[in-house]
Amino acid sequence: MAETLRFVTRDCCEERREMDQERTRLLMVHERELRDDQFETRDVALKTQAVEYERRLGELNHNLRMMLDERKAFFTRDAHDAYVTQHQQTVDLFRTQMNDVQKDIGILNTRLVTWTAAIGAGFAILNIVLHFWAK
Repeated sequence: MAETLRFVTRDCCEERREMDQERTRLLMVHERELRDDQFETRDVALKTQAVEYERRLGELNHNLRMMLDERKAFFTRDAHDAYVTQHQQTVDLFRTQMNDVQKDIGILNTRLVTWTAAIGAGFAILNIVLHFWAK
């Protein structure tokens, strides 16, 4: 078998280098297009995500407004605590006033009993005096 020898010439090397450069240029152009498509796809995805976030945020704000409106219909713990405190102060004031009134009634009762006893004693003395004087 006889081998055929091939000689690599300068023209052949130049042609091969030009083909490699063209292939490299085409690969770079293709890579750039892929990158641009990737960035465009990412931008579209981010815009879609932003629209979805805006929609969800709108729903959450609406739900928050509804919840706050519903909360106004209920008696809150703070309002209850304030009511209990005010009621306790009113009860304490009422008890103090009742004690004062009971003391005043006790004093009046003592005076009434004393004056009634004095008037009764006076009538008894008057009755005894009249009984002896009329005879």
